[in-house]
Amino acid sequence: MRLKINMTVRESSFLLPFNYNYNLMSALYRLIQSSDLGYSLFLHNDGFMHQGKHFKLFTFSELKINGRYRVTKQGLQANTSRVDWYIATPVDKSLENIVRGIFENSRVELRNNSTFIKFDITSVETMPEPEFKETMQMKCLSPIFMDTFIDDPETGKKKSWTLNYFNDRDKFVNNIKNNLVRKYEIIHQKTFKPEIFRFEFDKSYIERKGGKITSLITFKARNGNPIKLRCFNSPFTIETDPELIRVGYECGLGSKNSNGLGMVTV
Repeated sequence: MRLKINMTVRESSFLLPFNYNYNLMSALYRLIQSSDLGYSLFLHNDGFMHQGKHFKLFTFSELKINGRYRVTKQGLQANTSRVDWYIATPVDKSLENIVRGIFENSRVELRNNSTFIKFDITSVETMPEPEFKETMQMKCLSPIFMDTFIDDPETGKKKSWTLNYFNDRDKFVNNIKNNLVRKYEIIHQKTFKPEIFRFEFDKSYIERKGGKITSLITFKARNGNPIKLRCFNSPFTIETDPELIRVGYECGLGSKNSNGLGMVTV
């Protein structure tokens, strides 16, 4: 299910800093925590396990400024007080705790060392679900990140390696598929092998953008150090089983969905 949260700040304009995903994720966890501390800790620390991997099975969008804004060196200077925020999850308990947290708090606070923005929640809507078909054209509400794991010769352990759609297209697409299949198997508790899978970013859009469809997003790692993720933001076509597309719509495409990456729409 997908929620649209309409919010306002109390000023007539505000500055939205770059790289706020971590702070927005923290705000979402605070909403869940206010409803159920134990469940919030479960999601944050463990989530749902499958084949040795952790999945949180939720995602959220960037904040969508509902009005005019301009790009500055510090961030997006919004000439409005209104923003929209989308959250999606197929897990009833997660949705229940998010909704309860929203109504108990009626606000979302975006905090970091230099910024404190308080958004008042004015309304919450349940978004109608699209008709899922075998082939769909979709677009990003937040950029897509995809990685793989390789051996680190220095430590002897596995480490994350960012996949580049342009340089590692086959691996990128295959990992998008495998990631969706794992999420499907967690949700439905059965194995799944799609007969067909095709994923392709829009070539004409890439040409119009001069190939510039990536963004570098900075997050805080578990050890507190910053990590930078190269993400892709472009309309795309996906062709596969409609139920697998539904999983991507509800959980996000690619990796780091619970950090606000990979949310898509039609």
